Amino acid sequence: MPAVVGVDFTLIIVASIALERLLCTSHPMFHKRIEPKIYVGIACLCALIYAASFRILAYFTVVDFPVMCIAPFATFGVTVDVWFSSNFCINAGIVLSYVHIRRNVKTSVAGIVIHQNPFLAGTVVENAEYRKINKSLQTHVCVYLLGWASVSIMSILIVFIIAE
Repeated sequence: MPAVVGVDFTLIIVASIALERLLCTSHPMFHKRIEPKIYVGIACLCALIYAASFRILAYFTVVDFPVMCIAPFATFGVTVDVWFSSNFCINAGIVLSYVHIRRNVKTSVAGIVIHQNPFLAGTVVENAEYRKINKSLQTHVCVYLLGWASVSIMSILIVFIIAE
């Protein structure tokens, strides 16, 4: 069970990082006023509550048989459905946040290029910076999606292999 607690805790921390980056690109002045200690504390508290709530649900719905890889399968009923549904929704929200961040960065950099340099002398520099930021965001989303997809697919395959 400690691995599942880590998965639940990490999921909320990654979501809070995505939210922080989204706030930074969407509302920079509001983001600047946020106290980092308070934000990190709230993120950790939310992650702890999320992980604890599923441990409590799992305690009441645990079944006694060996389980490999996907620990929520050791429970029955609504706990499994709620766990998978909430994980899917949070992961999808994280990916959508990064898509929105990419759009915000693209629009803000395009605005800087247009307003800052009417004679196109600085366009190459701004476009190079945008390409770096964009490549970084794309890499982050690809790694996140591949990690999420590979773990999910391997877990499902292991469950089917064991079921046979």
